[in-house]
Amino acid sequence: EDGTIQLLWVIFTNPAVSLPNRSRAVKLLKQVFLVVQDPFLSETAELARAASRYYVCRQAPGRSGAEAESR
Repeated sequence: EDGTIQLLWVIFTNPAVSLPNRSRAVKLLKQVFLVVQDPFLSETAELARAASRYYVCRQAPGRSGAEAESR
């Protein structure tokens, strides 16, 4: 509330609805440069200045990351 935090990067969570005092959380989220990384367009992502729909991909068992990417 005193402006100490200027940027907040939220990954795979939705603090706009999960924090106990929702109205205060939303007010504070609007005060910072908010970046959200989540596969869903959550309430927090709607407040963000930058949002990325990041998906977690599972690679095939026994294959390295380089082999999986070369397909």
